[in-house]
Amino acid sequence: MHGVDGLWGRLWKTNVPPKVRSFLWRAARNNLPSKERLLSRGVAVGGECETCKSSFENLWHTFFFCSFAEDCWRCSDLGQYISNITNSCDSFVEALFCIIGGNNEELTARVCMVLWQIWKDRNRAIWEGVFPVPARSVLQAAEARIEWLLAREKRSVQHPSSSPAVTCGGWHPLPLEYVKCNVDATFFSDINAVGIGIVVRSHDGNFVTGKSMKLMGLRRVDEGELIGIKEALSWLKFLGLSRGWVESDCKRACEALCSSERNISEMGTLAAFCRKELASMPDIQVNHVRREHNGIAHFLAKAARDFDTHHVWNEPPLAVEGHFHLPCSCV
Repeated sequence: MHGVDGLWGRLWKTNVPPKVRSFLWRAARNNLPSKERLLSRGVAVGGECETCKSSFENLWHTFFFCSFAEDCWRCSDLGQYISNITNSCDSFVEALFCIIGGNNEELTARVCMVLWQIWKDRNRAIWEGVFPVPARSVLQAAEARIEWLLAREKRSVQHPSSSPAVTCGGWHPLPLEYVKCNVDATFFSDINAVGIGIVVRSHDGNFVTGKSMKLMGLRRVDEGELIGIKEALSWLKFLGLSRGWVESDCKRACEALCSSERNISEMGTLAAFCRKELASMPDIQVNHVRREHNGIAHFLAKAARDFDTHHVWNEPPLAVEGHFHLPCSCV
């Protein structure tokens, strides 16, 4: 086995919620109540897998070879990675430690979240008769980790002395029928991608909608921020929200929109598109805002990492929900 004895410490440092680490520990010790384990302990249960009904249930089958699990890995774009793991390992425990021992921390976390969701949905199928939909399960796994990451970052915001982070700024009521749309971009150099976060708030500061987008291919910082502004303007137009402010914490991107200089560069092309959109939306204005007042958009930009392309937030993530109902909140 691939150095299993030395990987228990790695297991407890996996960048996933504590409840998922506890699940991984139980799985690694073969303490999950699979049908195989229950039968070995003398419990009178049927042996078939509850989700596919076509094979004997053990952890090897449940997490990797059940048709539901296979569909989950396929939906998460992790199918080839899991196939490589299972082809090189002889047991579930060996495969689990091969995953935990990987060099890509983000990939390890994604796989561990899907493993946890597969087990969670397996239990729902048994106890509630609710049979899971793979695409939805993969989305729930990603959302659960995002909620945890945002909650952790929120705690850092509330306790800046222990870990500097984005802080909150004041909310000022807007004219009736106006909205404020904050946008931010972040950069994932390890996966060659840009994350865009957009949050729209009503005149009184309540959450309207949000979006996390992941675009493959790295750009310059100011280009990434302009892409975010472009996407925000297009989305506002699609939603029929024609009055308000778009705010970005990238001063160069905002200044580029005010320039009349003809520029055929990537940034110039993006700026020209944004100016064209703004010309058709006369009651929308783009402003520069300090980064500490752009916290939630930054959170949603970072959350984009865990989605294949984009995710629309019809409700605010739990970790930042309170900011939309308080007089003083992040914008």
